[in-house]
Amino acid sequence: MVWDMVGEIRKRIESSLKVEGFDIGFEDGSPYDQDPAHALVHVVPRTPGAAVKLPAGIEWVDGTQ
Repeated sequence: MVWDMVGEIRKRIESSLKVEGFDIGFEDGSPYDQDPAHALVHVVPRTPGAAVKLPAGIEWVDGTQ
């Protein structure tokens, strides 16, 4: 289900921006001890000529495929 949503978000971004790929990040738990604990999925488009510094503390994967 989560992967289906990530795929849909990628499609929607690709339909409105020129992208070279995506970085997908996962964060499990809360850095501020929030309750209830939760997980986050970050979808960051890579656009031509733009340099993005990805935040530390998140597990990043190359979502180009």
